[in-house]
Amino acid sequence: MRKLILWCGILFFIYNVFLQAIGSYEINYFDGAIQIAAQNYVAGGLVPFKDFSLIYSPGQYLLAGKIVPFKSVFISNLFYTALESLLVVYASVLILKVFQNYSGKYFVLATHLAVSGIILRVFGGSGSLPYILMEVIFLISLTPAKKALMLLSLAYVWLRWDWLLFFASGRWSSTKLPLLGYLIGLGTLTVYLLLNGTLKNAFLYMIYLPIVMQGSYRHLPLPPPTLPIHPNGLVYLAGAVFVVLIFRAIKTWSNENVRNFFPAALVFIVTFVPYALARSDWPHFLGVWAASSLVWVMIDVFIDGDHVNWLPKAVIPLFFLPLVGWYVKGVKSFNPKFNYAQVVLDRELAECKNKTENIKINSIFVGRVSYNRFLYNVASLYLLYPDVPPATPNLMEEPGIQNTCEFGEKIGQYLYTAKRPMLAFLEEGDHQPENELTRKMTSCGKIENYLSYADYEKIGQCESYGEIFDIRLYK
Repeated sequence: MRKLILWCGILFFIYNVFLQAIGSYEINYFDGAIQIAAQNYVAGGLVPFKDFSLIYSPGQYLLAGKIVPFKSVFISNLFYTALESLLVVYASVLILKVFQNYSGKYFVLATHLAVSGIILRVFGGSGSLPYILMEVIFLISLTPAKKALMLLSLAYVWLRWDWLLFFASGRWSSTKLPLLGYLIGLGTLTVYLLLNGTLKNAFLYMIYLPIVMQGSYRHLPLPPPTLPIHPNGLVYLAGAVFVVLIFRAIKTWSNENVRNFFPAALVFIVTFVPYALARSDWPHFLGVWAASSLVWVMIDVFIDGDHVNWLPKAVIPLFFLPLVGWYVKGVKSFNPKFNYAQVVLDRELAECKNKTENIKINSIFVGRVSYNRFLYNVASLYLLYPDVPPATPNLMEEPGIQNTCEFGEKIGQYLYTAKRPMLAFLEEGDHQPENELTRKMTSCGKIENYLSYADYEKIGQCESYGEIFDIRLYK
C-alpha cells in the first residue's frame, strides 16, 4: 500500500513535469508574460530597474537572460521545468534523509511529489521556483547541512527578498548560518544595484510601490466559503490544518522530534501567508495550502514513529479535495499539446501583430485609454516585439500606481522622453473591480493627458485576450 501511494505521487509529478516541459499550458497574459518579457530584455542587454522594472528581485531574470539567453516560450518552459524538477528531486532526497528511520517516509514523499506537481502545473515557468526553493531550504534546515542552507538562503534573496528565511530550530546555533547567507545575499544584491545605479529605483519598485502605494488596493476580502470541491476553499482548508497543527504540536511537545521540527515548520507555513492574502484568488492561496499539507504529513510521521496510524493518513486526500473540481473542469488540459503555450500566445497576438508588423518602431507601450477602474494590463503585448525596449520602466500596471498623480506624472515623463517612433497599445473599457477601492477608483489623468495631446497617428484597433486596444504611433 505504501509503495502504491508513492508510485501514484511519482507518476503524477512526472506527468505534470512532462506536460509543462513540452509547453502544454498557456502562459498567464499578465504575470507569466511579464516574466518572459523581463528575461527577454535581460538577454537583449537591458538592465533591471533601469530599462524595465518589476516588483520582484531580479535573480531569475538574470539567470534566464544572462546565463542561458533565450527568447522562446518553449525554451523558457523547458529551462525552468528542468531546474525546478532538479530541485524537487533534491528535496525528495532530503525527505528520505530526514525520515530515513521512519516507515512513514513514503507518505511524506508521495505528498511532496503531488504538491510539487500541482505547484508546477498552476504557476508554470519561473513562477514555481520560489516555492520549490523555499521547500528545499526548509528541508535542509532539518538536516545538519547548514552550509548548504546558508548558500541557498543567499540565492533566495535574489528571488524574493521579502520572504522569511530564518527557519531552523530557533536556536542561534542553527540560525546563524542561514542568517549570514541572507545578509550576504542582501549585500551582493545591493552591490549589484549600486554598480548599475539602480538602487533607488529598486527600492521604489520592490518595496515602496507594493507596500505603500498598492497596499490599500491589495487588502481584499477573502472569498466566501464555497463547495468543498471549489479551489477557493484552499485558504479555509489551510487555516483549519494550521490550527490543528498548533494543537497537535502542543499536545505532543514532550516529543523531542516535534520540538525540533515544529518551529521551523511553523515559519515555513507563515512565510506564505502575506502572499495568500495579497489577492483574493485561489492561486495565491496555493503556497500556504501546500506548505501546511506537507507539514501535516511530516508531523504525523514524527508523532507516530514506526507505528502506522491509518486515521491521519486517511485525512490526507482531503487536502486535495478543493482542487478536484478544477482538475475535472480542465481535464482537456491534461492532454499533451506540444508548444501549445506558444500557439495560444501567437493566436492571441495575431491581430495586433498583423496591423503593426510593417511599422518601424523604437519603443513600445502597453497601457490604457483611461486609468479609471482597472486591475492589470495585458502584458503579453510586450512579447510582440521582444527586441524593442519598453517606453517606460514599469511593465506592470496595477491599481494604486498608474491612477495616482505622483506616479502618473513620472510615467508621463518617461513617455515624453521615450524613443520615437513609439508604438502604443491602449486598452479600452473598465475592469471588474476587486474591492471597494477599485470600484470607486478614479484616475488623476496624468498619463491620459500625455497620451491625448502628444502627436500621434492612429493605426486602428485590435483585439487580444478578449480586450479591445486602440493602436497609436507616437512620432
